[in-house]
Amino acid sequence: MSDAKILIVEDDAIIVFKLKHTLENLGYNVVGTADTGKKAIDFAFSESPELILMDIRLKGNMDGIQAAEQIREKLDIPIIFMTAYSDEDKIKRAKKILPYGYLLKPVQDKELEINIDIALHVARVEAEKRFAEEERKKLQQQLFQAQKMESLGTLAGGIAHDFNNLLFQIMGSIQIVKKRLPESDRSVKNMSNALQATYRAKDLVQQILTFSKKSKSERRILLIQPVIKEALKLLRSSLPTTIQIDQHIDDNVGMILCDPTQIYQVLINLCTNAYHAMMSQEEGILKVTMREHESEAVLELIISDTGHGMTPEIVERIYDPYFTTKNTGEGTGLGLSIVHGIVDKHDGQIEVESIPGRGSQFKVILPLVKEGDGQAATTDQVSDLPMGNECIMVVDDEELIMMMETEILESLGYSVEGFSNSHEAFNRYQNNPQEFDLVLTDQTMPKLTGLELSKRILELDKDAKIILLTGFSESITEEQVKAIGIKQFLMKPLDMTKLAVAIRKALDDD
Repeated sequence: MSDAKILIVEDDAIIVFKLKHTLENLGYNVVGTADTGKKAIDFAFSESPELILMDIRLKGNMDGIQAAEQIREKLDIPIIFMTAYSDEDKIKRAKKILPYGYLLKPVQDKELEINIDIALHVARVEAEKRFAEEERKKLQQQLFQAQKMESLGTLAGGIAHDFNNLLFQIMGSIQIVKKRLPESDRSVKNMSNALQATYRAKDLVQQILTFSKKSKSERRILLIQPVIKEALKLLRSSLPTTIQIDQHIDDNVGMILCDPTQIYQVLINLCTNAYHAMMSQEEGILKVTMREHESEAVLELIISDTGHGMTPEIVERIYDPYFTTKNTGEGTGLGLSIVHGIVDKHDGQIEVESIPGRGSQFKVILPLVKEGDGQAATTDQVSDLPMGNECIMVVDDEELIMMMETEILESLGYSVEGFSNSHEAFNRYQNNPQEFDLVLTDQTMPKLTGLELSKRILELDKDAKIILLTGFSESITEEQVKAIGIKQFLMKPLDMTKLAVAIRKALDDD
């Protein structure tokens, strides 16, 4: 027994009456009848019955097989043919429709019931298979995207390590030259600009690591106007001149607690999406506004475009992972879901307004820091660097970095002995452990890593003071490093000030 919805297509009123009566007695729900192929098609498309009992011979110029062909082109409705007379031509035509049954009139009630039950069962099994296959494909696509992101993360980690080493060398070399020049020298300004560029490059590497989930987010209290302006400069150089960037950044807006690289990422994602919405137009306007709300203690970052806009149905799904309206290869569907996640972690929210044909507006709302909640982060450098006269061992397989670190430390008054081979460094330390007051070593080195070197040194002298540096490493954490006795675990690149402070702190730790 079933309450399945059935459509009867039959041009004989007496047969229709008898079928309807029989089916209702069996517990089925007859939702309609039709005596022509056209009526059958219209009813099927509008009501989507669960099964159709289709007579082959009908009124008009369309028979049941022709009607079934049109229905099955668009709908997976099971069809059982009924006919008073069957010939080879009809059977051959009917087979092409893949019917769920083929009954000869007069049809016995039990025969009808068995055929309907089997047809409904097979149809439901096939529907479940199709659903399972769709889910499998969806999960397969998500797995593919996850694997692609994992590969991207692995690649990002490798690039970050090498790039941070290069930045460390560039940053240190610039600071050495700058320190030697008098303040009046015109080159000092150029050196300062170059140094600021290395800080920005460092932030970009951090952004890549955060995006690929290879680094924890670091939030601090700051003004984000410089972050927004820097992002818009980058966008201006990458967008076509047909896109006008209209910016209104209020410099009087207060500070927020945020990860600047993630705020940068939010703006880049939203502005890139806005550009894609205007790609098909001859010209467009990308408007970026940052202001403080008139009555609430929040910052509003508004990105609007004059693009094609979105329907309400699309707006409802824009934050779904892997959902995208872009063509294959033009996007992963992850951008807005990442933006939503970042804003949510910053205790903020996003409001979206969009009208098809008239553009879209995204408003990011972030809470401002109340007065007294904390101190703002500053990029000011310490003018008088902490110095010393202790003996330091420097170990790094990149000889240029080792030489740069040596020169920095010697300029701070320390006695330095540098090694580009970690085995040689250990042998030297082993000969006279008391000679060195501190060991500054890189982590990623061939044969004997910085961590392994540190363990061997600590086995010789449990009170040895060690600072471990790395461009990037997933294999060890700061907690693990400190647990074995290493004083500090620092990420490259770090400027002269941070290095000087870290060394002094490690030496004065007792």
